[in-house]
Amino acid sequence: MTDPAARLKQQAGELAAGLVESGMVIGLGTGSTAIFATRRIAERLRAGELGSIVAVATSSATDEAARALGIPMLADDIPRDIDLTIDGADEVDPAMALIKGGGGALLREKIVAQASRREVIVVDESKLSPRLGTHRALPVEVLAFGWRSQARFLESLGGVVTRRTQGDGPYRTDGGNMILDSRFGAIADAPSLAAKLEARAGIIAHGLFLGLAQDVIVAGAACVRHVRRGEKMPVLPALLACLICAAPAVAAPAVAAPAVATPAAETFGPGEVSCQALAGGQADCLLSASRMTPGNRNEASFSLTALPPGQREQFRRWCLHAADGCIVTLQGRRVAPQADRLATVISLQWRRPRTPKNEAAAAR
Repeated sequence: MTDPAARLKQQAGELAAGLVESGMVIGLGTGSTAIFATRRIAERLRAGELGSIVAVATSSATDEAARALGIPMLADDIPRDIDLTIDGADEVDPAMALIKGGGGALLREKIVAQASRREVIVVDESKLSPRLGTHRALPVEVLAFGWRSQARFLESLGGVVTRRTQGDGPYRTDGGNMILDSRFGAIADAPSLAAKLEARAGIIAHGLFLGLAQDVIVAGAACVRHVRRGEKMPVLPALLACLICAAPAVAAPAVAAPAVATPAAETFGPGEVSCQALAGGQADCLLSASRMTPGNRNEASFSLTALPPGQREQFRRWCLHAADGCIVTLQGRRVAPQADRLATVISLQWRRPRTPKNEAAAAR
């Protein structure tokens, strides 16, 4: 895959697919990024990494694709709770509230999301927004009967309404309904708008997904970030995120792992950034850091795979500037069970220098 944007979407989808475990009931999302997760799940099934999983699709298109890939599908009445759903979104705000429905599957997507214990959203960074409605219209699914009355109702709420079309006629959802794309601009009170829409007869579903996502995996310009509920987006300080994402894709060097009692993430604290050296010698950045603030001992850490010496020096200088002291260590670490995914991790730990003044402050 030569398109950098598509390659990052693929990495984001595959990172989400790595959250799937044997025995799970999984929800399969709809969209250009979520399909990569579906394909990777199928690959893991064929390789024997997963077993006894069954899936529920959020659209007829995804259902058809999953069956063609050999993924066992649950009955449409969803007789079991869903452990994990991986889906896309059209817009994501800092609180992980979503606008969905650009692909026309919003009703099934919401049914599956509400039936899931964990909803993981996979998007590219163009979908991030300071407030829902800033960049995207809100899809509203309505019955064909009386659809013009619903359009007038949406206009009374401040929306600019366009009936979605397909060919020469109206677009039809899997349930045979219409979609009214309603542009409200930045939505000041999404819960209030959602309540008004849900109270209106003839409106089947709307694209506001509030309080449903637990994780958002974001494919950025040069790397992929994993953000969990309660964490801020972007995950890292702008300068640090820029430096990490600037690391070029290179083959991971062969480095002997030093003797350590636990992996870097457990040894050094809460922040970790890891990259996988994928088959073919390409190292791609997958961020899972949440915060880079010092702990009780005035230290924090992150890790980065296959960082070349010049880039390592940039990190060292940044670290010295930011925290008055820096210790850089190099460590080998396997980040996935497959034989072709052996990563070399560079761990950086920074702390204040041991000076009489600092020692006295620590003693207090």
